[in-house]
Amino acid sequence: MKLNTPSIQERVKRYYSSGPYAGILALFLMIIDIFVYIFISWWSPAKDIDKAVNFPHFEYVENKEKFGDHSFNILEKNQKKK
Repeated sequence: MKLNTPSIQERVKRYYSSGPYAGILALFLMIIDIFVYIFISWWSPAKDIDKAVNFPHFEYVENKEKFGDHSFNILEKNQKKK
């Protein structure tokens, strides 16, 4: 299922139709949102982000000793301190 992404022009019309005060506020927030997106895209481009490796989840669940048991249990931690 693919969602239809509205264009900037459609977003401006929709936000501006929210009312005299809320519409202007929504437009202002949309402009700030666009500038923040542009700045973040410039600061940390998507091509520089490392891709996550596929972790063998089912193998980990079946054999936790091989990878080490990384579960966190607050009750065990409190009992070890006593």
